[in-house]
Amino acid sequence: MIMAHKHAVIRVYRLIGSGIVTVLCLLLLTACERHIIADERSALYPVPVGSLLILLQAIEIPPGTARVFIQQGQVLPLKQVNQYKPHCEFEINSLDTSIQTIHPDRFTIYKVATDIRYVSRQALFASLSTRLFNDGDIVGFANDYYLRSASQPDVRKLSCLHWDDSYKRIYLSIEQVRQVLGKIFELQLAK
Repeated sequence: MIMAHKHAVIRVYRLIGSGIVTVLCLLLLTACERHIIADERSALYPVPVGSLLILLQAIEIPPGTARVFIQQGQVLPLKQVNQYKPHCEFEINSLDTSIQTIHPDRFTIYKVATDIRYVSRQALFASLSTRLFNDGDIVGFANDYYLRSASQPDVRKLSCLHWDDSYKRIYLSIEQVRQVLGKIFELQLAK
C-alpha cells in the first residue's frame, strides 16, 4: 500500500512538473512577442515602414545647405527654430550653390530609426543656465524617417525631434509629428 501511494505521489509530481515547464515555456515565448500599440498619441507607436509622406507644397532648400527646418507647420531658418520644442529637419543628399526646390511628391518611408543626439555640456550650460546644477544631460530624441521617391531621388530623410532630459527617453508620437508638419506634409500610415 505504501508503495502504491509512493508511485501515485511520483506521478502527481511529474504531472505538476511537466505543467510548470509548459507554463514557463509559454511565458517565455509570449514575453518575446512584440506588442504594437496602435495609438497615434503614444510615443510607443512607431510609423510603419511603407507609410507615405506626402509633400503638399514646394520646399526651397537654401544655397549651401542640405536641409530645412519645420516647426508648427512652417518652414523656418535654423535661427528661428525653438530647439526645445518639437521640430523636424527635412534633408536632401547634395549641397548646391543655388536654391534647390523639392516639388510636391509622395515619398515612401522605407526605413524608420530612432536616434539620440547629444550636445556638448558647455553649449548646454550656455543655453540653459537654469540647469547648471542638474547632473542630467539634455539630449535630442529623434525619429528618423528615410524617404524614397523615383522622381526626386536626392531627398534623404525627415528627422523629427525634441530635446529633453536624458533619463526620459521619450520620442515624438505620430500625433506630435503631424502637428509639427502642419499643412506642409501629410503622413499616411501603412496598414
